[in-house]
Amino acid sequence: MKIERAGYKVVPLKTLLTTSVRNGYSPVCPEAESGNWVLGLGALNGNGFDPSQKKPAPPNDQKIQDFLLSKGDFLVSRSNTLDKVGRASLFRGEIENCAYPDLMMRFRVDEKKVNLEYLDTYLKSENIRHYFQIHAAGSSGSMVKITKSILEETPILLPPLPEQEKIASFLGAVDTRLNQLRRKRELLHTYKRGVMQKIFSQEIRFKQDDGFPFPNWQERKLGDITYKVGEKNKESIAYPIYSINNKTGFVPQSEQFDGVDSNDRGYDISLYKIIKKNTFAYNPARINVGSIGFSRDLENIIISSLYVCFQTKNQLNNLYLLQYINTFNFNKSVLRNVEGGVRNYLFFENFSNIKIPLPCLEEQQKIVTFLTVIDRKIETLSRKIEQTEKFKKGLLQKLFI
Repeated sequence: MKIERAGYKVVPLKTLLTTSVRNGYSPVCPEAESGNWVLGLGALNGNGFDPSQKKPAPPNDQKIQDFLLSKGDFLVSRSNTLDKVGRASLFRGEIENCAYPDLMMRFRVDEKKVNLEYLDTYLKSENIRHYFQIHAAGSSGSMVKITKSILEETPILLPPLPEQEKIASFLGAVDTRLNQLRRKRELLHTYKRGVMQKIFSQEIRFKQDDGFPFPNWQERKLGDITYKVGEKNKESIAYPIYSINNKTGFVPQSEQFDGVDSNDRGYDISLYKIIKKNTFAYNPARINVGSIGFSRDLENIIISSLYVCFQTKNQLNNLYLLQYINTFNFNKSVLRNVEGGVRNYLFFENFSNIKIPLPCLEEQQKIVTFLTVIDRKIETLSRKIEQTEKFKKGLLQKLFI
């Protein structure tokens, strides 16, 4: 789409306002629904507005009425972490009787001067994200703020109104495509969670190729079908550094792991364990669903000596275990076996006591094959989402530079 630059200008946001910028109101919220709502900070996320992030408002608090949102309002996060402060979105009337909290600001603009959808897109651009981040200030290292005056002085690139409408229409089509892809991915995640619940509770059973049922499942302790591995490195040779299961945080948390030799990173290898492929690993102080990594294809990975590393015995399919440890039932078992005071730990001795449902190896493989098909569909959608997001980001950079 060709964008003509004639007639473009940069104006401060305050020249477009029809109402003053106003902070919101944060009452003490009850648990029971009252018919009125207050947004949570998570309502402004990296993708726009999330209407699910709301809390019930007090039923008899008349002050709420002064902060109810109307279709066409803009919201901006005025206080948050540096990467989230200044997140903005247009309110399109997604929630009735909904107020906004004190850590957000609200304003309205003159639609004869600026297209609402265009402004919504521009406020999410890298230019504006950078503007808010360099102007944010605060005494806390984790929370920073932007003021009303900073918001009012936000520089807005303003094409002629017809051009704004053209840009908004095109980018709206891209956003629609992104939302469709995200919705499909979420539906697949939901479907997988449901079918996993039925599989691991044996409500769904697979059959042998000849149609006969597989043997009954057993319940086995992990200590009977896994064993601990991983010794501190005693050699002086270098090892490549990778993430486990495409996750960061297993070997020094400040690094991304791309196969660069450990010596080239400047690490003292004697401080780390060396693990082989087909090894599971978890941090005993940060254990939860999805936090157990798995080195499926990589040899000689260095990993912090704090991590618990283990491998499976012959009667347990690695990928079956990898699927099961991402279930709600496994997470409940973990919570029952942690110990500690301020920080909970899951030592291998306690981990070994966790029981899992165990079909025969042949049925394990059928379960893995079935769930892997779903995973690949999710991965395909994730790649499409990533590609579309990159396309949109590149387009925005060209439009708004």
